[in-house]
Amino acid sequence: MLVPPGDPAPLELALRSLLENPARAEAMGRAARADVLQRYSFDRMIGAFEDLYLSGLHQRDAARGHQAQAAGI
Repeated sequence: MLVPPGDPAPLELALRSLLENPARAEAMGRAARADVLQRYSFDRMIGAFEDLYLSGLHQRDAARGHQAQAAGI
């Protein structure tokens, strides 16, 4: 649920609606947990770090290749 910042009235309404409908609150909690587990799993994070590392290596190698060409090597 999104509410505008700085205005407590919509926040109160949103919280009341969840308190009055625990099934909806539970469903939202389950959906949020599933989303977090899917987006931030350990395997996914390792894959993202690996991609970042390999990208840095490729950029470094490309820069070294351009430097060697400029030097006539």
